[in-house]
Amino acid sequence: MKFLLIDDSEIELYVTSRLLDNAGMSSSVLTFLEAKEALSHLHTIQTEDHNLPDVILLDIHMPTMSGFDFLDNYIQSLGEILGERISIIILSSTADQKDFEKAARYEVVKGVFDKPLDTARLKALLEEINS
Repeated sequence: MKFLLIDDSEIELYVTSRLLDNAGMSSSVLTFLEAKEALSHLHTIQTEDHNLPDVILLDIHMPTMSGFDFLDNYIQSLGEILGERISIIILSSTADQKDFEKAARYEVVKGVFDKPLDTARLKALLEEINS
């Protein structure tokens, strides 16, 4: 499974990548420190099925472009093209329940997880999505 991780913390990107690798869940993990760069990357590869991620793990609170800004832009510019082909999962350390509720209102968001990533819970969600 191919993952695209978006988080403004290099430590979080490293930890999440290692957790996915150790759980045997990833064939590839691509990381971005800025949501804007990740969005640009998705625009570049949008027609290359073999390069598209299966899952995007997205942090909510980031400078420049927040996770919510990313979701709005993704839906507006790539939603019709990519549709249900990519599962987006929020992965955040926020303690604000309002953020989790807002994220869950996005149709493209398939789950909301606290950091650090619970790989067993992620596996179960992805199996449910793909069945």
